[in-house]
Amino acid sequence: MKRFTKALVVLIALGLLQACASLPMGGAQPGATIPKVDPQVQANYQRALGLMQEGQLKPALDLLQRVAAQDKRLAGPWVNMSIIQRKLGHADEALKAVQQAITANPGNPAALNQLGILQREAGQFEQASASYERALTVRPDYSYAHLNKGILCDLYLRNIACALQHYQKYQDLAGEDKQVKLWIADLKRRQAAKP
Repeated sequence: MKRFTKALVVLIALGLLQACASLPMGGAQPGATIPKVDPQVQANYQRALGLMQEGQLKPALDLLQRVAAQDKRLAGPWVNMSIIQRKLGHADEALKAVQQAITANPGNPAALNQLGILQREAGQFEQASASYERALTVRPDYSYAHLNKGILCDLYLRNIACALQHYQKYQDLAGEDKQVKLWIADLKRRQAAKP
């Protein structure tokens, strides 16, 4: 079980980092107007993401704080600060940062997904489910919200049908993930074994 949990944490962390790196700093949706961002702010944000990918969390956090102070309209820096704070074991600071992201952009799917993760880790399963659903209402093709909703349904709510639905949707959107493929096979096996 420890190995499964560690692999799960690594998978989620990598997925979140990729998800946030692929979204505009404000988390704008397709067709939405993206605010003009100062090129220096954009460069600092990209540099911070690079530091995160290299595992240099504290320098990345410092740079993200500077970016957030330079342009308060942006949700992306706050989402990434929340991810870093969570990795550092600072759940309260992670929650404050994600709440700032949601204040900046209430429809940011990465922020809503991160909020769901923090709620799940705090044992607030209904709230976590609602946060993932909000993310999916805003952006139905947001694969990481499907992945995290599947994890919630699988490990915490013990709802095989829900977990299968979201894991399969994640696979459809993100491409084949070997770990998730194994989880799907296990759920199908357990579902078939039920009387």
